[in-house]
Amino acid sequence: MYINRRSVEEAIAAIADDKAAGPDLVPPRMLKIAAPVLINEILHVMNMSVRSGVFPDCWKDAVIAPIPKIPWQM
Repeated sequence: MYINRRSVEEAIAAIADDKAAGPDLVPPRMLKIAAPVLINEILHVMNMSVRSGVFPDCWKDAVIAPIPKIPWQM
């Protein structure tokens, strides 16, 4: 199973512009702007990872920000 260009394009297009940058510090809007130039490289890296079964450790990171609930809003 390989990842195709269309699925990567659709995934990038589906990212909300107002979301925060991830651990790579690349804002979603910049990724969308650069996607037409970088799509082949992104696709190559993703397919090499699927083919080899090795995923970079940085792909396994996430930024988790707890949002405390205010008691009167519950």
